[in-house]
Parts: sequence; C-alpha cells; structure tokens
Amino acid sequence: MKEQVQVLIENKKEEIREIELQKKEKHLRDLGLVDENKIERIESPYFFNGAEYDYDKRVYFKNVPVTLELSDEEYSEICLYYPIEEQIEKEDYSELKMKKDISTIKFWVIFWSILSIVTAFIAVIALMAN
Repeated sequence: MKEQVQVLIENKKEEIREIELQKKEKHLRDLGLVDENKIERIESPYFFNGAEYDYDKRVYFKNVPVTLELSDEEYSEICLYYPIEEQIEKEDYSELKMKKDISTIKFWVIFWSILSIVTAFIAVIALMAN
C-alpha cells in the first residue's frame, strides 16, 4: 500500500477512535459512572455549552469528572442494559424550532399578502361594476 494512502487511512481510524471514545465518556458520565475525586479540564478557544472563561489563558473551559476506567467487556455489558441514546442536542432542537417558527411566519405573511391582493382586486371590480 502506498504511504500516502496508509497515512490517510490511519488518520481516519484515529479520528473514528477519538469520536467513539468521546461518545463512551459522555455515555458513562450520563450514567453517573465517574470518579468524583478526579476532575478533567476541557478547554476550547470557542464557547461551548456550560463553559466558563479563563481570562489568564484566554480560553473557555469546563471542569468535568473523569469517567471510570472500564474494560471493553464491561462497557459492552453496560451497553446491553443501558444503550447509548442518540438524542438531539439542545442546540439542535432550538435551531429546528427556530426554523419551524420562521416557516410559520413566512406562511402567514404570504397568506395575508395574497388575501389582501385578492380583496383589493374584488374591491376594484365592485367599484367598476357600479
């Protein structure tokens, strides 16, 4: 296999492993399987849900408890009884609601505009008939 292809595939595999690890940690946190004595600091240059701002480092951060270290077998067993629920995030829900509200407003604006034009047209015809 060519080196470039192998590097590309390895990078994608690493990205997938990282995403799966994040899902696993979120799942364990949601279930409450955390070590309360250990805290992990998540930092980002951009604001994210529940983040605070560190003025010294100029980053947003959030302190979260570290999840328990489990073997793959233990985690698989947990997933049998407590499957990962793919839920719509709050931000996604808010965005969907906003789009629905905008669509509703557009509908009523168009409806009343057409009704006004039709009413005006009928009024003009009635005036011409007299």
